[in-house]
Amino acid sequence: MWAVAGGIACLYLLCLLSLPDRPVFWSPDEGGKYLTLHQMVTTGDWSAPLPYPAAPIDPRLDYVPLLYWLRVDNAIYSWWPSWFPALSSEPYQLLGVRGLFLVPIVSALLIGLSVYAAVASISKRAALGALLAVALASPVWFYGLTFWEHTLHSLLVLLGFGAALRGMTTDRARWFALSGLLLGLAFYLRLETVVFIGTIGLLIGGWLIDRLRRRAATRSIFINALVFGMSVIIAVTPFLVHNQLVEGHPLGRHNAAAVTRTVDRALSYARESALEIVPNVVVGSVGHQGVDLIPSLRWLFVLAVIGCFASGWLLRRGLDVPVYVAALALMALSGFVLLSPEDYSSIHGLVLIAPYLVFAGWGLHPAADRVTRLWGVIAAVGGGLYVIATAVGGWAAQGGLQWGPRYALPLMAVMVIAAARGSHAIWIDAAIPIGMKRVVIGCMIILVLIGFGFQLRGLRAMLIDKQTYVKWETQLNTLPSDTLIATEDQWLALTLPGVYESRPMLKAQPGVLAPDVRERSTQSGLKNLCQIQIVVDNLQLHCAPLSADSP
Repeated sequence: MWAVAGGIACLYLLCLLSLPDRPVFWSPDEGGKYLTLHQMVTTGDWSAPLPYPAAPIDPRLDYVPLLYWLRVDNAIYSWWPSWFPALSSEPYQLLGVRGLFLVPIVSALLIGLSVYAAVASISKRAALGALLAVALASPVWFYGLTFWEHTLHSLLVLLGFGAALRGMTTDRARWFALSGLLLGLAFYLRLETVVFIGTIGLLIGGWLIDRLRRRAATRSIFINALVFGMSVIIAVTPFLVHNQLVEGHPLGRHNAAAVTRTVDRALSYARESALEIVPNVVVGSVGHQGVDLIPSLRWLFVLAVIGCFASGWLLRRGLDVPVYVAALALMALSGFVLLSPEDYSSIHGLVLIAPYLVFAGWGLHPAADRVTRLWGVIAAVGGGLYVIATAVGGWAAQGGLQWGPRYALPLMAVMVIAAARGSHAIWIDAAIPIGMKRVVIGCMIILVLIGFGFQLRGLRAMLIDKQTYVKWETQLNTLPSDTLIATEDQWLALTLPGVYESRPMLKAQPGVLAPDVRERSTQSGLKNLCQIQIVVDNLQLHCAPLSADSP
């Protein structure tokens, strides 16, 4: 196992070294977090506003070129919470730009090791397969190479789930205390942690109902539930107090705005229909250049997912043909998307990005041991709450530009555990003929390979994008220092935050720049105006003296 883990670590490192060692980012979110980190490192103050080099010529903040930002009086503040950038500040100061990815990569590796440990107790072979699947055939690999907190968040949630499961099997309150602390810490990073805290709450509720049904003692369950809840509160309280003191709201500026937006969407009658929620979660939406499949194929994909998820029960009853049809359909559809020449840059579907996750249903197989069934329940309940949260929030794209639904990344590791442990249950189930077992395990392996292909395609796209952004950064840095940059693409400044920090940049459409802005620009010593236009992958600059007409 350690040889395999070491090989994965080396592969991750090689991927990181292949990416440009420059502050250019695949996602604008990464660039925004970088600006936050840089501000913290430079000023030593979490509460300091972000730099805005164009402030002297835009004092009213009418032309801020950032896609996401928050305004407090006449200052710009980060849209994103400061906790993850603060955690990454030391690696950044030690290793430079590559240090930004130390926490995500290490977290991705630890997710793989945690998955292995969760499966190894019943089968070393299944555990090794689970390690390879989650580390190389799931978005854990991709997000481990981004300056995003998703892999660290997923690790904390996974460990929190594991601690709660251990508490249920041992009936020890200390494990629920640990679970509450881990999930409380995860809340610092991502607001959607409430979904996973709710998952543990429902799990405890189901445990209580089972005890009541069997007329068994329930006192320890109430104690464990109380310990879990108090541990979450203890862990989260410093987070709330700090945010109130520094940002003026217990949840922080960004999370407060996010909650408001989510409530507004939940109360809106303009949300998509409930029927569209299911294929959007499974396959993904076409938003942010996502995969575009005709409705009939999207629903065929959903039916194939249902058939594969229920395959454990179907095989026990000799209904192997529906399983084979569902598996073949899933392989065909996933393979078609993987090999499609369509230039999609996002995948939002939970199953599409890692189609073998459908076999998480094996974790609920009747022949499975109690621990395996608990992992299956966590996967099912967590997935159900994720679907409900998506429906209530009314956000089809579930996170915009992403390679696999990042909000659901913690669920993927859980599903891998349920599928791997469940595969062992399938293999030892005497009610299923050996031929059926070999076929469905073979289908699972093929789907893992398809998931691996999706990760390779995503990493290739990231590398190409970053190389393009390096070219753009070089092109802009060669402009004279007395040049004012204007762009109508608000994501550009966050993709190239180094340019934004070092040069005055404004958000403005071609030919639209107020006379007072021009006057203040010339008074500040600027002589030229360069309007940026992005045509395909090329950055076109239209430059002219500020004293002349707009370029």
